[in-house]
Amino acid sequence: MRLLTIIFLALSTNLLIAQSSPSNKPIMKFDTLIYDYGEIPYKGDGNCTFKITNVGSTPLVINEVTTSCGCAAVDWPRKPIMKNESADIIIKYDTRRPGNFNKSIVIKSNAENTPITLEIKGTVLAKK
Repeated sequence: MRLLTIIFLALSTNLLIAQSSPSNKPIMKFDTLIYDYGEIPYKGDGNCTFKITNVGSTPLVINEVTTSCGCAAVDWPRKPIMKNESADIIIKYDTRRPGNFNKSIVIKSNAENTPITLEIKGTVLAKK
């Protein structure tokens, strides 16, 4: 009986250690998840940048980026982002579409916290 108790305690301890061990995956961290352009002139600068940092323990690979419309083009790093390194995700919104906008960009990767949704919003002023 004593041997059975010791085996049970040993297995329980190993299970707790395995559950509390840090993840061996990358983790995406953004400086912000929302970019507000405010008011932009018609045909104005529609570029914005989101900084992404890999705060995990292994290289971060962005597999897919999708937008909620064809009015935003995205440039993202195709190479792995190493541990504690940063890169830029650049979004170009088409400012030839007057009016309010609120669009989402979904980032899928090999990270523990995937997917992450970024948001851009603002108002493109009427053509003069």
